[in-house]
Amino acid sequence: EWASDPAGSRRARQITLYRPSAHMEDYKMQFVGQIESKALGWVFRAADTKNYYGMKIEYDKPGSMVIEHFAVVDGRQSSDSQRPLAVDARPGTAYRVALDVSGPRFTVSIGGEPVDFWTDNRLKVGAVGFMNERDERAITSSVQFSFPQGSK
Repeated sequence: EWASDPAGSRRARQITLYRPSAHMEDYKMQFVGQIESKALGWVFRAADTKNYYGMKIEYDKPGSMVIEHFAVVDGRQSSDSQRPLAVDARPGTAYRVALDVSGPRFTVSIGGEPVDFWTDNRLKVGAVGFMNERDERAITSSVQFSFPQGSK
């Protein structure tokens, strides 16, 4: 059961949310993703299309990639960060991505290696999903969730 925001934003961003995850707090989400065009993006703690955290891995130039994270609160994007990624950046590569969400702490690993860590305490609960912007396309599969004992 997925819900989508077809209108997106100025960047032609489209968000697809997994509705049963709407009240999740702390969890680990794992998936396999492959970039078809430009980037692979995902969202978490999404209350709606105006309040969520977003991340993506994106081709930067031939042979290199960057990872980006940001927050969208009350429809305004902030807390943007972008850094180079030391991963194999060949077209057709399948990436094993793991996102660990614990309170205000977020850690992302690709292929078992931590690649980004950040904190933000503005959004406490919300759905997970995937996103793409203009001309971005990716394939995702094997989406799995695990929860620490006692979490929601």
